[in-house]
Amino acid sequence: MKHPHAIEPSGPGQAVLYCNLHYLTAEERRAQMAALHAFAETASLPVRFSLMDDCPPGTAGGSRPGWRRVTELVQAPQPLVRTVVCPSTYDLADDEAELTRWAEETGCTLIEAGPAINVEDTFPKIKAALHLQDPCDPHTFRALRDGLLADLYRLTGIRFLRDSDEEIIQEAWGRAHRMLREHATPRLNESAFDHLVDLAWSTRCLACLYRYRNADTARSEAAP
Repeated sequence: MKHPHAIEPSGPGQAVLYCNLHYLTAEERRAQMAALHAFAETASLPVRFSLMDDCPPGTAGGSRPGWRRVTELVQAPQPLVRTVVCPSTYDLADDEAELTRWAEETGCTLIEAGPAINVEDTFPKIKAALHLQDPCDPHTFRALRDGLLADLYRLTGIRFLRDSDEEIIQEAWGRAHRMLREHATPRLNESAFDHLVDLAWSTRCLACLYRYRNADTARSEAAP
């Protein structure tokens, strides 16, 4: 089975599942890994290894222990795996062409399975963050901040959003990308509450576009 986002298939071989689980809760981590295993099973890919990292967005692939192990498995004299399945190739390399070259040179099939996210669970977090009163319970604040960062990270990894040529999506994705890379914590002289509001709006923009585009796709597929 050839996935639409596979890079230069190299034939049959065992697979390694890879995921960066930064920002995700324990439950979300289990759900993401379960989704990767389900994808591999559906695609009839024999899974030999499952590797994970917990690194902030923007951390180069070479600085991630889990990803370094992936490259070692693929680049071994007698490769132990021929296929890498991950939720998204977003932020594995600053230049996606670099990943393409690596896959071509090693004969590796690199497959995006898609981030595991239910965007309808994102909107209550956004609403709660925008209506939060200062002062508030610190635990509630941290839970909302971390939940929004996790959802924004997964949304930025969705292929049709980051590859879109529509200006409104490009602007929303670019804002989200900058938020994760440059503004994941409050800036100097910016309050934690102001930062949370900015994070909520960035997440809301991308989540709305994702929901709208998914609805468009569903309508198109249902049309006679």
